[in-house]
Amino acid sequence: MHPEKQRWISRDEFGNLVWRAPNATFAADLQNEDYRRNVLLKGAAIAIDAGVDELYYDWSIGGTGDVIHFMDEVRQLAASKNKNISIFGNCKGNILVDEVADLTKTEGTSEAGVWDGKWVHNIAQARFYSASGYGVKSYESKYEGADPGVPNPGAHDVRDGMKVGWRKPIAEASAFQSHFAIAEANDKLLHGWIMQDNPIAVQTWREISRYLTFLSDHQDLYTDVTCVSKIAVVSPPHIPSFEVTLKRDNLYNALAEANVMYDVVLLHRLTPELLSRYKAVVIPNIPWIDADQITAIRTYKKNGGKMYTIGSSRELRELADVQSPASMLDEAQSEKGRRELMLRINQLSGEQVITIPGTNYVAANVVKKTDSERVILHCVNYHTPLQNVRVSVNLDGVVKQIDTKRIRLLSPDGQPMELKDVSVRGTRLDFVLPSLDVYDVVTVN
Repeated sequence: MHPEKQRWISRDEFGNLVWRAPNATFAADLQNEDYRRNVLLKGAAIAIDAGVDELYYDWSIGGTGDVIHFMDEVRQLAASKNKNISIFGNCKGNILVDEVADLTKTEGTSEAGVWDGKWVHNIAQARFYSASGYGVKSYESKYEGADPGVPNPGAHDVRDGMKVGWRKPIAEASAFQSHFAIAEANDKLLHGWIMQDNPIAVQTWREISRYLTFLSDHQDLYTDVTCVSKIAVVSPPHIPSFEVTLKRDNLYNALAEANVMYDVVLLHRLTPELLSRYKAVVIPNIPWIDADQITAIRTYKKNGGKMYTIGSSRELRELADVQSPASMLDEAQSEKGRRELMLRINQLSGEQVITIPGTNYVAANVVKKTDSERVILHCVNYHTPLQNVRVSVNLDGVVKQIDTKRIRLLSPDGQPMELKDVSVRGTRLDFVLPSLDVYDVVTVN
């Protein structure tokens, strides 16, 4: 309808206009000076002058360099006006773009839980985004009940057209260093989800309120913390939502579901200093790295670090203390393959930080407050409520000692707030959670 605006549309390598939604909307071209300056930057200037706190750019997945350049222009524009605003990018997990946004959001999330016998979680995405944000940049996990044109993306517990199961997604996002965002849309929700005479809606909001109040009351448990990890898993700087659909996803899930504390370390950030904090480094079928990266790994090895390769290049395999063929990534789906995987990892890293025997669907994250002896254990139950859950924590090298008088159990689920059978031996802590409905937090020191 507006032929003069065709120059605003992206084109592929053959010169064809690029659709965002086929026969509906086109993808914009950030390289076009007219569009960028007279539409986007002009709009940003109006918003900045109006005093907004944050500019949110949805679908920021054009050419990576173009998006980075544009966000830099927005920063310069704000600086020229002596304003300080945040840029929130829905970059679909493009790590290189995520790095220049203040906050990022992943939409590659699905409702946490056990559905049709399958354990569904988003722990790998959390690890990736923590890596892309240097472990400190915020990102949001967005769970949707119903989005226009897309029937309940990522949602499983949907009743009467409304998404009901919010506790597990909120618990998971909070436990694994993510913020939580609710996104709801469509007429069914508008006329049902917010109505006080709808019992499902009232119960749903009651649970959301209880969990968000808990997070608000205990903000200090979620800020200035880093994962207590002995292991680094090296990953190429791919888009996380794509990366976790590759065969390497089996490795990430196997580690998370065995409650192995690990960090994702992005290949393009590899340095001897970065690697030095880890007892073991896992390199999962990475076929090529550049000279600086191999030098960093050699230095890490020279200083006593351990290395486990799964597949990967010959040069990396020759450096490894332990190695497995690339087929291990497939075998990590099976119980036998996982046993072998854990045997090889424990061979290098030693005893795990946390073990929760006898449970099938409980995931844990152990984090430490920056510059303190305080440790926080997050336990998320993805299945049916549990009673008398035994937990063992090995904080050797993490804290100097454990103060038995400063161990506390917290939960938004209204469970008994006293741990059972607490035992401290040096830096080892054992206890029993009297009940684990969905989410329990234990603070140490």
